[in-house]
Amino acid sequence: MPPHSDRRALSFAVLTMVTWATAGVFVRLLMARLTGAAPFQAFAIMGGRLSLALLLLSVLLAIFQRQQLRSEVLPALRRRETWIAGGSQFAYYLLAVCAFTFAPIGVIALCASTAPLWVLLIRVLRGGRIAGAELAGATVALAGVGVIVLPGLLRPVANDPFPHTVWGMGLSLASACVTALYALFQRQQTARNTPTDPRALSLVTFALGVPLLYFFRPVPASELMSGQTVALFAGFAAFATVLPNLAFAWASRRLPPVSTATVALLLPVFATTFAAIVLRETPPWTLLPGGVLVMLGLWLILRPPRPVLQGDS
Repeated sequence: MPPHSDRRALSFAVLTMVTWATAGVFVRLLMARLTGAAPFQAFAIMGGRLSLALLLLSVLLAIFQRQQLRSEVLPALRRRETWIAGGSQFAYYLLAVCAFTFAPIGVIALCASTAPLWVLLIRVLRGGRIAGAELAGATVALAGVGVIVLPGLLRPVANDPFPHTVWGMGLSLASACVTALYALFQRQQTARNTPTDPRALSLVTFALGVPLLYFFRPVPASELMSGQTVALFAGFAAFATVLPNLAFAWASRRLPPVSTATVALLLPVFATTFAAIVLRETPPWTLLPGGVLVMLGLWLILRPPRPVLQGDS
């Protein structure tokens, strides 16, 4: 049985997946409230979400970590690497939110969780070597992505001249690629013993969303300031943005990278479940076989190598 501290870190990691998995539901509910922002609802939602998250995180740091804010966070904000990492995370958020406006939430969450696959492919493109299990995992995961994506390419939805589902899957796969590049960059910074401060990184990510408040201009005040809209934005910022960011940063420093990445495989499961319960959304039938292949492939990629025992030839 893992030590108590490890069990607590694992619990925080799972909590992170639960809260992050609600993002698609928040996006869909806010889309229904912000009809005046169409066709730029995704940008307006991002602006409101990240601006409130910036305000909430700033208040929390000022109250509970005032000394660290001055001695650690503010100096980190002056580092170029913090802005590169924050920009990458902002790009991930933007691509994912846009994707949720186009396609079923379960499909988007599954495609967005394929970052380990793209990390592996980037390593191959750089001339790195991969193990047999990793190659098998990449093949299986790509087959699963094909099962989900190809039907939409080969048989467009009737009465839908714009391939919304295909665009949604493309955007979510792009968000996974951004996550892969972000993970490689963070790994490089850690190897140099110059890790990015997660609080400064989050502040940069959230601050980059403030200009997107511009897309609220066409939204009527009665629509924007209604109780439901304000409550949804507050929940999105606190429950599905600030809380998982802080929890994941805390847990990832205490868990092995393989454990953290494996827990992330729960995200599509939770996201599909929440969409079915709250929105009554039925995912396409290809999500089940394709999802099983993707999950199996990612598990093969993330599985730690078998230790070589003394005496093995």
